[in-house]
Amino acid sequence: MGTTTDTRPFFLDCDTGIDDALALVYLLGAGANLVGIGSVSGNTSAAQGAVNTQNLLALSGHAGIPVALGHHDALARP
Repeated sequence: MGTTTDTRPFFLDCDTGIDDALALVYLLGAGANLVGIGSVSGNTSAAQGAVNTQNLLALSGHAGIPVALGHHDALARP
C-alpha cells in the first residue's frame, strides 16, 4: 500500500463489520488523516460497530482516534 499525499482531515461514518473493517484498515495503511469515526447501525448495531472499531484501532496501533457512538435506529418521520 502506498501513502496518500492528501492530508485533509476527514471523519468516517460506518457500521464496522467485515466490509467497513477492510476499508478502515486500507485507509490507515494508506496514511489517511482520519480524525474520528462515527458508529451507526447497519450490518451490526451501532454499539457493536463502535466496539469493533475500537478493537480494530487498538490492534492496528491507532487507538488514539476517537470513536463516537451514533444513534441505534435511523431517524425516521411518518
